[in-house]
Amino acid sequence: MTAMPIGYVRRWRTLGANVRAFLVFDICYQLALTVYGLYFPRYLLALGYAEDTLGSLMAVGTACVAVCSLGAGILSDRIGRRRSLLMGISISKSAFLLRGFVVALPALYGCYVVDGVFMTMYAAAGTPFIFENTHPEERIHAFSMQGMIVRASGIIGNTIGGFLPRLVWAAAPGLDEIGMYRVVFVLSVVLAFVGVARLLRIREERPADAHVEATAGAQPQAQAQDKPQSQAAALAAPERPREERRRRLPMTPAEMSFLVKYCATSSLVAFAAGHFLPFMNTYLIRTFDASAEAVGGVLSFAQFATIVGIAVAPAPGERFGITPSVLYTRLLALPMLLLMAWAPSIWIAGAAYALRNSLHQMSGPLTNTFMLSHLSRSTRATANGFLQSFENGVRAVSMFTSGLVITRYGYPQTFIVAFMGYALSAVLFWQFFVRGQEVARERSVTASA
Repeated sequence: MTAMPIGYVRRWRTLGANVRAFLVFDICYQLALTVYGLYFPRYLLALGYAEDTLGSLMAVGTACVAVCSLGAGILSDRIGRRRSLLMGISISKSAFLLRGFVVALPALYGCYVVDGVFMTMYAAAGTPFIFENTHPEERIHAFSMQGMIVRASGIIGNTIGGFLPRLVWAAAPGLDEIGMYRVVFVLSVVLAFVGVARLLRIREERPADAHVEATAGAQPQAQAQDKPQSQAAALAAPERPREERRRRLPMTPAEMSFLVKYCATSSLVAFAAGHFLPFMNTYLIRTFDASAEAVGGVLSFAQFATIVGIAVAPAPGERFGITPSVLYTRLLALPMLLLMAWAPSIWIAGAAYALRNSLHQMSGPLTNTFMLSHLSRSTRATANGFLQSFENGVRAVSMFTSGLVITRYGYPQTFIVAFMGYALSAVLFWQFFVRGQEVARERSVTASA
């Protein structure tokens, strides 16, 4: 285990300046999000709003993400990753700051809309940025670092954020509760903009895509070059209108085919996750009559297990290959859902939940690398935006249906629905990407790289 942190320290030193600047930014950004999210619901309650108001505000933000993700991806491919990140984060966090000072409900909805719209620019550009600024041998480690940053920021942010009100009141004893919350909001947004300052150090280049030959849509025109020049010229005229129509498309037919297959598998994962992840808190309370301390302990342990799973993700990817490792880790996580459905105690349920998170989230850095390696540089953010839009839409539907299943049939049934969704996703992933020629193609691409 000691070799793993040392390996990441070495990888950090070999990463390019652009990726290191982005990861430092992400540390500040995720900590700011955690602290802000810890107190904003309490701020709304202090203003006199009820829980349904918070739910409707969050729904508006999620809907904006689902609607605008594809457009944000197209825009990122047009203007570049750096400008997308700077524009999206700057405007989004400005809306964050504003919504901590407005009181009227229409203004709050407006802030959530602005935040949701421009948040998509960060979501669409971030993953392609890491892919394009890393070498193949360090790419999975870079994605693992980002995944660990997100989870660790949740733990650290919640821990440190709990002490902020005391510090604020110690510095300004005369503040009321709402004033204290607003000071916390300002501090969190300032921390986010400290991270934005790191983005200014990024120097983005637009070189020719070095990985085009490894993508699914990178093979046309090869045969035309092998023909005699006169014959190629004779065939060029009839094909010109078709080629011009293809140039107008955002991606090649092969890339589109790959993206549709990938979205089919990932949307089933989003559908399954939406049936139990948002309700883990209430599941523990209603099934085991768990105290707040016990629930917090289970969820914190699961977060730690997730970090460990993400950290070890490069090892199976290097040992077995990317697509087989994704399939193996997801299949191993499936029995944990059934164990949670009929666990006799909270500690068995918590252990199954932590192990499921560790195994399933282990595939995250691998799937990021896998998806983007099949796309050309000019279409990666567009495809990522399309995927995010599709997943958020499916996730919103699953949250609605899961509430109906839990209310009418109970928690074991919602875990069964999640099991079926994950299992079907694994079958399709094997069918589309693992069996036969796909694995052979992946190994040949890895060997040539």
